[in-house]
Amino acid sequence: MAESVEKLEDGIVRSAEQVSSQIRAAKEAIGSVIFGQDRVIENTLVTILSGGHALLIGVPGLAKTKLVETLGVTLGLDAKRIQFTPDLMPSDILGAEVLDESTAGRRAFRFIAGPASCDRSWQCLHRAGTFKHSSRCSLSKPESDDGVRRRA
Repeated sequence: MAESVEKLEDGIVRSAEQVSSQIRAAKEAIGSVIFGQDRVIENTLVTILSGGHALLIGVPGLAKTKLVETLGVTLGLDAKRIQFTPDLMPSDILGAEVLDESTAGRRAFRFIAGPASCDRSWQCLHRAGTFKHSSRCSLSKPESDDGVRRRA
């Protein structure tokens, strides 16, 4: 019994060390693209890995968009941007049905998924947008039984 507990503990330690090295590698890869933002990179990684939400605030030119794009590439996530403006429509977030016509003349509806269907959506609150838009968009992401928002 004590031997099996030791094997289990060794397995847990090996797994933790492996995850730690993967996180370190991801942090270094992101840091090679985003310079001088080590604390922001670390906090953003912690937020993503814990399944939380983040609000990136800063003046233009601080690589907020580049950070999200780089995180998506590095972690293998599909990331899309939502620009909040007063004329934002639900279909801009969720997607829309469009009528396609083939070369043979056949017509069929096709769904084009919006940013809410990706792994991570990045919501950009532009000067013209409102916080009401942002909160509604956050609620558009489906939740599972455990309360965690997941991909649709």
